Amino acid sequence: MVLSAADATEIGSSGSIADGSGSNIELTLPDGTAAAVTGNGLSGLYGAAYWNLGSTLKGGLSAFVEWSTRQGATFTCIGFKRASSAPTSLADLETDSVWLQMNIKGTGQLNCFHKKEGDSLTIITTNSDNLSSAAAVVYQVAAGPLGFERRQHVSYNEAEDTQKDNANATAVLDSGNWYLFVAWGSSATVSGDTTMAFKLTGGFPV
Repeated sequence: MVLSAADATEIGSSGSIADGSGSNIELTLPDGTAAAVTGNGLSGLYGAAYWNLGSTLKGGLSAFVEWSTRQGATFTCIGFKRASSAPTSLADLETDSVWLQMNIKGTGQLNCFHKKEGDSLTIITTNSDNLSSAAAVVYQVAAGPLGFERRQHVSYNEAEDTQKDNANATAVLDSGNWYLFVAWGSSATVSGDTTMAFKLTGGFPV
């Protein structure tokens, strides 16, 4: 299913996620937004939003990000959370969750890092992949009765997949609702309103 900003709940920021053209979701960093406090993890980013997926999901969860506008010196994270109540802050996204951190360098290359509760929450600022032609990323998580199991991501360019990475996850709550979330920020003070845009498609088996 194609997700829309209209169906999301924004936290941490205000009015910075919107529906754009062509089923795109737009994430905006307003002029003057301070650089992310990377040592604070997701709570050090600018804003976030989530979609409530209900309580009955099982099997492979997926989120497919198709970029139409990438911005240099930005962080975008996409993840899944399971909890008995909806998140109300960026810090809430760091518990009972797994996520993929996508860094866009100032020159446009994509770098991806896996994160989960229990890891160091610091936003990673190194650049290990530097995929200059990556136009899309799929993030997949195995969801079972005990929560999250394995997860992987694949970065795509126009011709083929360019990188695969697998990581183990830890079990989380075995009850409650599942949430898909995005969080975003900048690695430097923002000069002029800066908007990222992508189509977000999810696969959520029940």
